[in-house]
Order: sequence, then structure tokens, then C-alpha cells
Amino acid sequence: MSIKTRFVLSLCCRFCPQKANLAFKAEELRYMYQRIGFQCFSETLFDDAGKHLFNGELDPRILISYYPDLRGSLFSPEDNLDMFAGIVDHMPKDPSVDDLSKLAFLRLFLNCGSHLFQPCTCVAIDI
Repeated sequence: MSIKTRFVLSLCCRFCPQKANLAFKAEELRYMYQRIGFQCFSETLFDDAGKHLFNGELDPRILISYYPDLRGSLFSPEDNLDMFAGIVDHMPKDPSVDDLSKLAFLRLFLNCGSHLFQPCTCVAIDI
């Protein structure tokens, strides 16, 4: 989890205990957890994402929509699912978790792959 995400999560934890206008704060907290959850999901940190999305009380059908093999006929494209408006903008655009994982691996390879496949400059030593 990135430092920025950890910082926002710590703000969420400090934000929760205050009792003034508890209903509003509970809704804000759910929004923050969902936002953090989808950030983790985009970074393929699926365990962290699941915990945060669960804490944010995300409709499970939204998460299941990223798993076509599990989705089946659970819901149709005509179904409306209630979500926070700002969350939709931060959801992964990839149609499935498989595509998301492939793209994450490709990004990692492009960022670090050049270091993995450098030609060996070692010199053989005869003993």
C-alpha cells in the first residue's frame, strides 16, 4: 500500500471516533474506504482492497463484476447499482481482474524489466 493511501487511511481512523453528526461521518467514512479500496484494487493489492471495500460497505455485485467467471447472470447491464459519484471515476477501467493483473505485470516489466535482462558483463576467470 502506498504512503499516500496509508496516510488517508490514518485520517479515516481519526475521523471516525468523533460523535458530532455521526450519520454524515459514517457516510464519509464509507466513501473514503471505498476510494482506498479501489486504489488498492487498481494497484492489484487485492487483499487490502477487499478489506477496505468491505469496510466501505460496497455492494458486492460491483466487485463481482470484475470477475466474469463468477458473475454469471447475477445482474444484467440494465440493473442500476447505487454508488458514490466520486467512486466511479476511480474504479479500474479494465473489464476484468485478469486484464487488470496482466496490465499491472506489463507495467512492472516495462519499469523493471530492462534491469532484469541486461547483458552479462562478467569475465570468465580461468583457474
